[in-house]
Amino acid sequence: MEEIVRASDRDWTIVRPPQLTDGPRTGSYRRILDRHLPKGHRVARADLAAELLRLAREGDAVGHLVAVAD
Repeated sequence: MEEIVRASDRDWTIVRPPQLTDGPRTGSYRRILDRHLPKGHRVARADLAAELLRLAREGDAVGHLVAVAD
C-alpha cells in the first residue's frame, strides 16, 4: 500500500507508530524521518495524536515516512 501512496501525485506523509498505549501525553516522544527508530517499541496514543496534528500543521514531513515512539 505504501508503494501506491508514494507513487501518487498527491502530497503524502506516512506515519508508522509502534504499539499504542493508553498512557497520558508526555510530550517526550521521539520521531525520525525515513528510518527505523531504534528501541521505538511503544507510544502513548495522546503523544501520537499530538505529533499527527503537528505534522498536519507544519507540513515538514511531506513526502517522508515518519516513525514515532517514546
